[in-house]
Amino acid sequence: MKKTFLVLTLLTILFAACGNEDTVYSLNENEIFFNEQLSSLTMDGNECYVGTEDGRIYRYNVDMNIIDTIYSDYDFDRIYRVVKDKTDNHFWVGARNMGIYLCDFENDTLIVHEDYAIKVNRKEYSSYDIECEKSGIYVGTSNGLYKIPQDISYDSLTLLYPDDNHKSWYHSRPFVINCIEKYDERYLVASSDDGLMRIDMHNDEVVVI
Repeated sequence: MKKTFLVLTLLTILFAACGNEDTVYSLNENEIFFNEQLSSLTMDGNECYVGTEDGRIYRYNVDMNIIDTIYSDYDFDRIYRVVKDKTDNHFWVGARNMGIYLCDFENDTLIVHEDYAIKVNRKEYSSYDIECEKSGIYVGTSNGLYKIPQDISYDSLTLLYPDDNHKSWYHSRPFVINCIEKYDERYLVASSDDGLMRIDMHNDEVVVI
């Protein structure tokens, strides 16, 4: 008798739950489908820049729920980062085995102004992360941490870490900096093959913590 009562009670609860179709719980999210693999997401206000494994860039307006395809004459490899430099409204694009590019967006077209070489591998390196600050553009690459001064007339990157005495540099091995974050108005932190690093933006001193 007790078992019969328990089964009837559970069935009553189940049917009541199924019949209550008006109750909808939502996080107010938009679900977007892409027909390809994504490699990066970068927010800029109400816009999101999406990079793909095949070197394409999309711009998604969050408020209007609209996606634009960004066209370019460049045949990019995997897009690691698309960052807007708020000091001058230029864009920086980091790609696999192609380095870093200074660009502008004109409507739905990517205009490339400059690409940047490094001492090792010249322009055949990957730019994993980009942090734009008043003191310069800090770039985490497959071959170390670099900086571009805000005077963008420079056509190459300045190596901040590792130095010429580091074992990876001496043996021409990759040295990956895959993430850079702003800690406060003076310091950045970065993850690297040597562990966590702190970058002093006042003098570009790099300390492994």
